[in-house]
Amino acid sequence: MSASSDNDWQTARERGAGLWRILIIFYCYKILGRQITRAIVGILFCCAFPFLRGPRRHSRDFLDKIAKIRGVPAKKYSSFRHLLTFTFSLLDKVAGWSQAIGMNKLAIKTDEGWQAINKVYHEKKGAFVVCSHLGNIELFRAAFLNDKISKNLKINIVIATAISSTFARAMQTINRNAGDRLIEVLTLGIDTAMILEEKIKRGEMIIMAGDRVLGRITSKTATTLPFLGVPADFPNGVFRFAASLDCPVFAIFTLPENDGGAIYVYELENVPATTSARERAAQLQKQFVCRLESMALEHPYQWFNFFKFWKND
Repeated sequence: MSASSDNDWQTARERGAGLWRILIIFYCYKILGRQITRAIVGILFCCAFPFLRGPRRHSRDFLDKIAKIRGVPAKKYSSFRHLLTFTFSLLDKVAGWSQAIGMNKLAIKTDEGWQAINKVYHEKKGAFVVCSHLGNIELFRAAFLNDKISKNLKINIVIATAISSTFARAMQTINRNAGDRLIEVLTLGIDTAMILEEKIKRGEMIIMAGDRVLGRITSKTATTLPFLGVPADFPNGVFRFAASLDCPVFAIFTLPENDGGAIYVYELENVPATTSARERAAQLQKQFVCRLESMALEHPYQWFNFFKFWKND
């Protein structure tokens, strides 16, 4: 790995996620309902699609990798479907924060993992959750914050201030509880570590994305691992935090399903007590990347990373 390199996703704009755009979608959803709003969003996307050259290129690159592994050619209009699915995911976020989607509309797909994370909740222990940009983690978080269970389970999500500030402001406008437990950071340092450790001690849940490197990509901040058969950089800080905290570590994926969603929860396996924190972090990272790759192969149109991701791009 090179000493350092640019981190493409942090220099990208929040495409289609301007404050006014999200609020317009919200009020359309509130007044016109889901189906009509979905149709309007779809029409606007069709108008914008020809101009989305960068996202189209990155989508095609990803879908070609999926097709190569599956041994079948990518469909002609697969990038159109991929980007349209991403556009509709914004509508699902709005639905979650406006309380249209709650726990009653989220199907549990992994009983063992769900039971494990519920055990943590009932025992009032903390948990570290690694999410990704596959699916829509906001559905999981919004459902919990709007449900009675949120009185006893506090969920904190760590976001990158530079790229997520507009989206965060919009969600707070829609639901005043949306920003209560957002932890906005520019880099992962000792201050962030102390905040997370304190919250875990109080029995709270921490959610961090494990598929994007925050800050500059260096040999200290990222590890190169094979993903869909090609080397890619994954963040070290997230898994070092997870390894240093005395709590269970889970990987969670929330995908849309009908008018709600489907939750996949996987407890990342424990490692021997004699294992060093650095070794444990590396093992947790590899387990997560393996799960992410499996989910991406199974649900390719739910992978929302439209920027330079692989090292040979």
